[in-house]
Amino acid sequence: MAATESMQDVPDYFVKAVPYFLLMIVIEQAVALMKGKSVYRYNDTIASLMLGSVQLLMGFWINFLGTVSYCWMYDSFRLLDHDTSNWITWLGCLLIVDCGYYWMHRHAHTYHLFWSAHSVHHSGEDYNFATALRQGTLQPGFSWLYQLPAALFFHPLFFVHHKALNTLYQFWIHTTLIGHLGPFEYIFNTASHHRMHHRPPGNCNYAGVLIIWDRMFGTFVAESEQMDYYGLAKQYSTFDPVYANAEHLNRMASNIDPTQKRGAFFYLGLLFKRRVKHKSIFNPMAVFSTITPPKNSLWTLSPVANKRSRYDGYASAKTISMYLYSLFLFIGAISFTLASLLEKSSMTVYSIIPIQIVCLTSYSAVGKTLDGFNCNLITFNCWRIVGCLCFACWLYGSVLAEPLQSISNAFQLYAAADSILWALVYILNSNNKDKIN
Repeated sequence: MAATESMQDVPDYFVKAVPYFLLMIVIEQAVALMKGKSVYRYNDTIASLMLGSVQLLMGFWINFLGTVSYCWMYDSFRLLDHDTSNWITWLGCLLIVDCGYYWMHRHAHTYHLFWSAHSVHHSGEDYNFATALRQGTLQPGFSWLYQLPAALFFHPLFFVHHKALNTLYQFWIHTTLIGHLGPFEYIFNTASHHRMHHRPPGNCNYAGVLIIWDRMFGTFVAESEQMDYYGLAKQYSTFDPVYANAEHLNRMASNIDPTQKRGAFFYLGLLFKRRVKHKSIFNPMAVFSTITPPKNSLWTLSPVANKRSRYDGYASAKTISMYLYSLFLFIGAISFTLASLLEKSSMTVYSIIPIQIVCLTSYSAVGKTLDGFNCNLITFNCWRIVGCLCFACWLYGSVLAEPLQSISNAFQLYAAADSILWALVYILNSNNKDKIN
């Protein structure tokens, strides 16, 4: 398939953008501190970065379905061949990509099945640039359906550039530091608009780049004042990124009465059960209506958290040894994640799967470490370390080509250091009985 082959030349924009994301996070925190308030917490920030990393890691498999489907649709059913140097073509692709994102995002809030993937993004109780990286692993599993109409008109290479730009645009709107932007607010999605989307219940302002979709389809809500109140309406109490991706599915399953026999149609209906009911509205003239101006410029940060205290782990997690150990695990896991993404073209299924398992379990261990020192962490981490050591021994006897051999050598050192550090952490925290249960 010609289109599929051409897609192999597309750079991984998000992996390349990681250094810039991190730089912007540092700048945002520095500006916030100059204003007298920190907008980052160590545990919440690490959780956001882990969730973004997990989506990138598992995207190795999930994104394939969307790519193949789009290329097949384009090769088989395209209606036009566009001149990509024409500005009308660029504008047309921008509109269709952004409109598709609006409806994907709206339906992600509407149906429980889709919300189980998207709710991960809303689980951050802090609102900052790191929250933009907090993504659900399973969301690409359904979002590709909303890309297919674009395949009738635009070459996959052209489309993927626009899709990447659409996603990268949304990074800057995840901040409390940017207030009202005047006339810009009428057309484009902004930090002010998106704060309303992240404030519970948050079922509004689904736009990606252009807020006009929300205004036309009746889902727009303007921000009148900043409130430091973000996260899920029913917030869960863990920083474990693996649990976060399964939490809503688990909640749906727990609501089923196991004593009652149900047919297949019941479970299918449960998956597509609505959680939000929006009215069917289409009013193109609404884009010309006046937006009520806010009470103030919205550039002033809220001095305290509104409505509820944030989950911050247990007191036993706040020891220097636990923080240092969580940082070691995080750096190791994210390093292997990036290495596997950068070298995925030279990796086989048999090499990528074990690395993914190691990274996922390490991310989960980081989250459990930030939650606190308890029996759950002890049991999980002991088994995880045994598995890592077994994998390291297997790699030691394997003959691998570069650069996989370099990754293998690094992992062996990581596994050895991990086991030693965990033993020290266990000894240093074993006397803390507050949360060992």
